[in-house]
Amino acid sequence: LIYSPKTAAITPSLLHNAAVEAGIRPNSEPGNAVFVGYGVAGAHRLTDPVKVTFPQEVDFFDAATGKPAGRGKVWEPDLAPAESGVILWLPAGK
Repeated sequence: LIYSPKTAAITPSLLHNAAVEAGIRPNSEPGNAVFVGYGVAGAHRLTDPVKVTFPQEVDFFDAATGKPAGRGKVWEPDLAPAESGVILWLPAGK
């Protein structure tokens, strides 16, 4: 539990560092809105370019068509600030 009586005192960096200290491996650096789980990775670019790192190699699939979109451990969607992107993924070879 993280509590701050001051509004906006809990920064993305503070949450990221707290997660790391708790043994959680975040999939990205702080600064963008990123979700990874259940075969879906989504990102909304707020600041720096988005880079999502997976702990193992995965197969990527286009979210609109379901067609294969490559294999790797990193997803770097080409997003301008305020744009969002989604990709589907499965552990490699599954």
